Amino acid sequence: MYISHLQLRNFMCHHELDLDFGSGVNYLVGDNNSGKTTVLRALQYLHDGVTKGHDISEYRYHALGASNEEVDTVPVVVTADIVFERSEVPPQCLADDDPEYNSKADGHLLNDAVYDPLCPYVFFDNNTKQYLLRVRRSSATVTLHKHSKGKASTLGIKDIGVFDNRNKREDEYTNATGISAKIQRLFDPIFVWADDAPDAAADFAPTKIMGKLISEETAKFKESLLWKNFLDAHKKAFITGGDESYMGGDESDMQIDSQPSLQEKLNSIASEIGERMNEQYGGSNAVQFAFEQPDVSNFVKMGQVLIRETSNDSSNDQDINFGGDITPEAELQHKGTGMQRAFALAAIQIYAEQQRKHSVDKSGEDNDENSEKELPIISSLVALDEPDMALHPYAQYTLAGSLHNNQHCQYFISTHSPYMLHGYSDKQDTLHVLYAESGNRKNLISPGKLQIVEGRDPSIPAITYFAFGIPTPEFHSELYGRITNVIEETCQEENISVASVGIEIEKEFTNIPKKKRFDSRKPQKKDCATRKENCNRYGGNVVEEPLPTYVRNCTDHPESIGKMTDEAKQHDEFKDLDNEFDLNELHRSIEYMLEYLEKHDPVMVKSGKRFMHHKPSSGPSWRVAALR
Repeated sequence: MYISHLQLRNFMCHHELDLDFGSGVNYLVGDNNSGKTTVLRALQYLHDGVTKGHDISEYRYHALGASNEEVDTVPVVVTADIVFERSEVPPQCLADDDPEYNSKADGHLLNDAVYDPLCPYVFFDNNTKQYLLRVRRSSATVTLHKHSKGKASTLGIKDIGVFDNRNKREDEYTNATGISAKIQRLFDPIFVWADDAPDAAADFAPTKIMGKLISEETAKFKESLLWKNFLDAHKKAFITGGDESYMGGDESDMQIDSQPSLQEKLNSIASEIGERMNEQYGGSNAVQFAFEQPDVSNFVKMGQVLIRETSNDSSNDQDINFGGDITPEAELQHKGTGMQRAFALAAIQIYAEQQRKHSVDKSGEDNDENSEKELPIISSLVALDEPDMALHPYAQYTLAGSLHNNQHCQYFISTHSPYMLHGYSDKQDTLHVLYAESGNRKNLISPGKLQIVEGRDPSIPAITYFAFGIPTPEFHSELYGRITNVIEETCQEENISVASVGIEIEKEFTNIPKKKRFDSRKPQKKDCATRKENCNRYGGNVVEEPLPTYVRNCTDHPESIGKMTDEAKQHDEFKDLDNEFDLNELHRSIEYMLEYLEKHDPVMVKSGKRFMHHKPSSGPSWRVAALR
């Protein structure tokens, strides 16, 4: 089960935005102030409504030039499609036109009877061939129907509405009793915001991540003999007092002494206060200090996270010694921001895995349908807002890899770092690039392939281009190499030359730009007759190449321009050659090659998929020539 689609209408900076998601890691990238975090806020709004301390007016989209009165009438709507696997859907929910009509759900949605009230609203989408539960939260209040007593039922901002496909109406949402609570527990999201205090994860309060993470063990500890003995000791020390035994001077001499409790010791002070109060204000009042029995939570909230640096050698558990000083334990808040961030992300992942494990453990239990406390969490949803902040690139790289290893959690990540996209898979992950145009944030690029070679993770240069629109010579070389492989496979030839690849690309794009380049390498024999003079006098040749070949050779052979002789630089044919290309030329060349692969790569042709494209734009010169 996962969220497959999210629709935003008039939500904060997005007037209209539709995004499809995968079951794995879903990335949101784009310029600053393009609305990436807003998408995560929309998930929070769908689940929680308007957060405490805020007003719905803060969530409304403000169109340019619109008056406050016009803005106030615009409904804020967030809609999501929750997808279920067939194995999670009971037989009574299966559609007759489902080509794979089977189920293992044992008569209950998600194998749990508590979710049976949701069954009537699960429907089979013929377009996606998936079973969906469509949910919505809107700021507009809608009257649904009237009861027999004449009281109208409404659906408002405090409710999560569920789509009723049985009426075959697009906007037929309802809110049966208890539906909202069940939907909220169906996907209980965890949010980590970029502006969260780095050490917030070390807070042991019950509503915080650490408090939730240790809550089960805390509950077990409350039932332990150790805790009961502690309560007895606490009662004796603070309330009742009692006999205390201790050893005398002789080890065999056990002494018994009656000790008053703290409350008893304070009785004299309380009595004096009472007497003075009665003297001054009249009456007959007795004052007493009372100490209640503590709860485990009182102590848990005082917990701290201590970090002690240890050796990378697991066999050595001794403290690291720097110049004779042993590295002490330190509170997390006294560590660097990067370590605090790393701790927070690790704790969240453990909590998500724990919740998933508990939902599986509970799936076979009989739960009280009306008891919200017993509703198992079926899927973990984690939203991370710029997790790359304060993390070393290598830490980002390893974090990204670990996210892909968790198959029972759906992630939503906004990021500016290509390292966070390490391990990206076209099959289960998605990438959305957002940008701002005329004050309206919208989707820039439809989801497309990032993998140049099927079955292999996209390289960092590929991610840098597809996700962030930054062309690099490394990615250009990667594409040129892939085109070489495609041509060799298609023509069944080996070791095809670089020039031949350029010729094939030129055949596809007759208007492709061509540029002259100085090549210091000795020309082939067939060229000697026409270029012998240049080769002998100036130590090289002038070659005219299609743009992709030109860029490729400038990148791979920067030494050529450095070998140009002073005499050659004075010659008309050579003096204007610099073997350089600017950023725009690099960008255009990459786009030509992507389009070529879409037309000729057998995998791309068969799938009908496209890569993510960026329009070339002018930019600063990208110099790849050798230093002269």
